Amino acid sequence: MFIIWGFGKVTGKKYAFESAHYCNRCHNTVQTVVVKATTWFTLFFIPTIPYRKEYFFECPICGNSQMMDRQQFDALVNPQNLIR
Repeated sequence: MFIIWGFGKVTGKKYAFESAHYCNRCHNTVQTVVVKATTWFTLFFIPTIPYRKEYFFECPICGNSQMMDRQQFDALVNPQNLIR
């Protein structure tokens, strides 16, 4: 019997962020997107256990991202801002 497991399946949720943010890469002031990326342990190619979460700002023009900590993320995001 074989067990196939792995790491690295990443899923993300994007949230709207209402105020403007300056992008250091493209030098635009834009409404950024706040992203929560979760990395999963997989079993038989099915994500089963999340083992890392990262939070960051993402520029919608150039795709540049800047990391943030969970406290900043929680202060900015509430469930009503989820982009579907």
